[in-house]
Amino acid sequence: MDYTEVTQTAAIIVTFIAFATTQYFDRKSASSDSFVRMSGEYNKIAGYRLAHPEVLETAAKWRKGNLAKVGEDREITKYYSYGELCISFCTVCLHHRRNNSMSMADYENYYSGLMHSLATENRAFFEDVVSEKECAREFKKWFSQWKGKTDARSKRSNVGFNWSLSLRQLQASEGKANGNRNEAD
Repeated sequence: MDYTEVTQTAAIIVTFIAFATTQYFDRKSASSDSFVRMSGEYNKIAGYRLAHPEVLETAAKWRKGNLAKVGEDREITKYYSYGELCISFCTVCLHHRRNNSMSMADYENYYSGLMHSLATENRAFFEDVVSEKECAREFKKWFSQWKGKTDARSKRSNVGFNWSLSLRQLQASEGKANGNRNEAD
């Protein structure tokens, strides 16, 4: 092998190493950017919840058809803003996962748990939103899968959360509480 062949071989090896290193750091950078973006989205949720703790109460009282009251009812409008932040966070997570901007391990170990918590907290609202044609297809698909798994888990055991039963119990207790208040008046 003469000097020219050695130089060319070395140049090819160095180019390959440079390319591989660039790809590695680009992936790390994308992962870091994803983390910063998703953390920012979740911080918006936490900040809104701290500033408006009543949104959690509204989430528990959400009824089908409340979307039509957005803009008319202050409480519902305030909660709608919160619910949109939650959907935005979930959608950003799904986008970054689909584009491989985060590892499956990061998604499973951290983000899917946050998404599960948000879906549990806002289930009735999410159900209303996914029935709208303007809802992001990716979010609709994820929520449908999440709901199916959660409902199946609830049916298999008493460990899961039974939404229908809990909602009936909550409505019954609210009815009794309102009835008792009316009798006291």
